[in-house]
Amino acid sequence: FTGTSFDVSGSGNMDPRGLTYYNGYFWIASHDNSKVYKYGVDGTYSGVSFDTTASGHTGPTGIVYYDGYFWITSFDSGKVDKFDTDGSYAGFSFDTAASGNTYPFGIINYGDDFYVADYNAAKIYKYSSDGTYSGMSFDTSVSGNASPLGLAYYNGHAYTTDRVTDSLYQYYIPPHSGGGNYSFAFVNGTLTITPATLAVTANPQTKVYGAAD
Repeated sequence: FTGTSFDVSGSGNMDPRGLTYYNGYFWIASHDNSKVYKYGVDGTYSGVSFDTTASGHTGPTGIVYYDGYFWITSFDSGKVDKFDTDGSYAGFSFDTAASGNTYPFGIINYGDDFYVADYNAAKIYKYSSDGTYSGMSFDTSVSGNASPLGLAYYNGHAYTTDRVTDSLYQYYIPPHSGGGNYSFAFVNGTLTITPATLAVTANPQTKVYGAAD
């Protein structure tokens, strides 16, 4: 811990959940208020917020900036909604519940894909940028993470918090698609480790039996 933190309650944000960074500011989703608040990197509230209920989106839980828009998950409605950076609803959303993700929480993007954590099912699901479910998900509970909440991406890995264990878990994300120009197939390989030969050579020595060392 660097010793740096800031209080968001003074701006009216009483239940902060999702967090993203865009254009020199932090944007924090408030679940109870159904709003997104804008803060400087020093924690100063900018006075700017926007209401997410215009899309029918209540209870925002996760937010990520991608491709010129904010993408916001709703724990209450089981959706991901797309907002312009001025806070207006962009008229597009996709349903995560159909893929089994009924409690979407954290959201990140990697390449052309979204990864969305399901708090209830202890899974992370992968969707294309148009909202199509890829058919891929992975279980976080096998690592001890039974309640994944926040998601962040860094250096080829997804990092997610666990509300129960108060821990942060790291997961590898396979390389993303080739943007339509290429299709990648990942095939399991075999890693073979051949033992090396270790030679131990003793130096010649002589000793008279019974003599002191």
